[in-house]
Amino acid sequence: MHIAIISATGMIGKPVTHELRKAGFSIRIIARDVDAARRLFPDIEIAAGDLRTTASLVGPLQGIDTAYLNLSIRQTEKPADFHTEEQGIVNLIEAAKQAGVRRIAYLSSIVMRYQDMDGFSWWVFAIKQKAVRLLKASGIPYTIFYPSCFMESLNTTQRVGRFVLQIDLLCVRAI
Repeated sequence: MHIAIISATGMIGKPVTHELRKAGFSIRIIARDVDAARRLFPDIEIAAGDLRTTASLVGPLQGIDTAYLNLSIRQTEKPADFHTEEQGIVNLIEAAKQAGVRRIAYLSSIVMRYQDMDGFSWWVFAIKQKAVRLLKASGIPYTIFYPSCFMESLNTTQRVGRFVLQIDLLCVRAI
């Protein structure tokens, strides 16, 4: 099986990429910064591509069985910004259809299910929910992983000064 990994250079993408490689899968990393990806993965095929444009993804997705997405919304992003989990997924779905990708695997977030609980509403959760809807409506077979907040991310993404944004137990569910 030939797997394309988008966001292989991130905190979760790096170990996922290494584990898929160790398991014997053929890997192609699709990266905006090819040089940075090559420094991390010198012996893995790397292709230039950017979720901001469909055209940049079609070629790198040729011959791919599964595209694995490891995306996130950064704490510095604003609601009106480009979001990989919204416009980026729209672009990826179109490119995957053109390239004949047979499956999309997406790492989502179980915490998005807190949306609208007790009147709570957050634009980030709305985007994550939209990403899931887009994949389900794409016509391409999909796998969605729903992990909670990873303890490994505590110091890099969940801590703001002396405050911790949230901590959940690790829980993964594939559909």
